[in-house]
Amino acid sequence: MDYAGLKRIIIGEEGEYGRRLARYLEGKLPDRIRLVHCSREDYLPQPGDQGDIYILGDAFYERLQQDKNWSERGAGMIHLTYEEDEGDRTFCRYHAPGELLDQIRKRTFPAIREEDGYKSLNSPILGLYSPVYEETMMKIAAGYLTEEDLFLGLEDLGEGKRQEPDMGDMCYYIHLREEKILSVMEGLLQKGESFRYLNSPAMYFYLRELTPEDYQWFFSKLRSSGTYGKVMFAMGNGFASDPAVFSMFDMMILVDSREIERQHRFCERMRDFLKGEYCAFRGEVDVVCKEELLA
Repeated sequence: MDYAGLKRIIIGEEGEYGRRLARYLEGKLPDRIRLVHCSREDYLPQPGDQGDIYILGDAFYERLQQDKNWSERGAGMIHLTYEEDEGDRTFCRYHAPGELLDQIRKRTFPAIREEDGYKSLNSPILGLYSPVYEETMMKIAAGYLTEEDLFLGLEDLGEGKRQEPDMGDMCYYIHLREEKILSVMEGLLQKGESFRYLNSPAMYFYLRELTPEDYQWFFSKLRSSGTYGKVMFAMGNGFASDPAVFSMFDMMILVDSREIERQHRFCERMRDFLKGEYCAFRGEVDVVCKEELLA
């Protein structure tokens, strides 16, 4: 995962645990993120030289809580404790450090205003997911999209025709990190009745050639452009098999069925997973019945 927008993490913890934690995060986080380990309270940076996230032992945490200059940094603090289940701003030292990485991902996810949901974001990224191949994905998408929005296919199976461009073409340029990627996309987009679109590639293997970091880079370009309304990706199991990708989305729409029991059961379990504490997804989940939408 690319940890979009994260530049600096400060660890305030003395002793061997602090050193081991710092070494672990250095090995897992991208090189562009600066990690500062403070083993004494007086080594902590001054308020004008702050980090994006603080991971603090008791003494360091109490000191910053008492300093009025740091009062606005509470949302970026993770308090290291010896107790379990003390809230989403704490991390139990006895837990696996991989869980701490999940918390860091959640802290770097774009904030969604509760009253507006995903609509408050700039070019929100929506995922439309069906656990079975669904030929009517674009018709389902029409209930969410308008002419200023985009529909991009990440399904397992595409049309298989080379009569028009598809997301397989885009994968090539995303992999290259083409700086003018949005201009390239503009030249490939097809015009539909209600919105512009790119179909899924012939097979999902094209999609798996890209890493989560590649997709994060592309999503960041879409968000920052200010050109588009909503951007919806129609997803299949080939793309969704990597749980890391869900943290990139602002909303997930699950295509359920009241007639296909296996699809219904799959959607229930996927909804529970997305809302669970071990999934990095922090957006909204909507479950729709395809029979009702297409009636």
